[in-house]
Formats: sequence, structure tokens, C-alpha cells
Amino acid sequence: MTHLEAGDRVAAEWLRSALPPDIEQSFDSKQRTALIAALRTMPWRTHAVDMRFDFPVFGRRFYFAVIGGYDQRGAARRKAELQSRPLRTKGNMLFVLGLAVLIYLVAVFGILLYSRVVEF
Repeated sequence: MTHLEAGDRVAAEWLRSALPPDIEQSFDSKQRTALIAALRTMPWRTHAVDMRFDFPVFGRRFYFAVIGGYDQRGAARRKAELQSRPLRTKGNMLFVLGLAVLIYLVAVFGILLYSRVVEF
């Protein structure tokens, strides 16, 4: 493959792993370059807000991603994605609950610190 940027390299590796080996090996360099060029034009590649990080918890790695921007999807696609990725899942509810508990704990600690019940 030609010189690729980091994002293009990731996309190219994803594409290679997604294709059956006999199909992937049948492409010549011109076809591979055309596929990577087509991947570059995908509208989902850029977001106004794109924060992604991972962290260890009890020996396992978890990741967290926040993306945002203008919604350019049509109504049919939004409906299909809502069905395939429902908002009310156990994981989402636990995340919201944990975030709320964390915010309340910080607020209570701040109030206690400000009222001098707790001193440093």
C-alpha cells in the first residue's frame, strides 16, 4: 500500500480484515488505492466533537467515546439505528446512574467543604 495517514491505515486494515482473504488478495494496487480513496469520502469520518479514550478497571480495558455534530441522517436511517441500538439498555442505564451518583457525591463534598464541615 502507498503512504497512508494513521486514520487511513486503520480504515485499510479494517477493510482488509472484513473481506474474505481470497477476495482481498485479488485486488491490485490500483483497486486498493481506489478503495482507500472511497473510504476517505465517508461522511462519518469527521465529527465536530470526537473524544475517545480507554482505561483499565480491575484488569480489563474499557473505552469511552463521545462524538457529536450535525445530524445528517435521514428519518429512515435514524429509525433503523434506534431499533438496532436502543437507548434504554442495562449498560446505558447503569452508566447514567453511575454518572448521577458521581455528580451528587462531588456536589455533596463541595457543599461540606464550603460549609467547613470538612476541612483540609
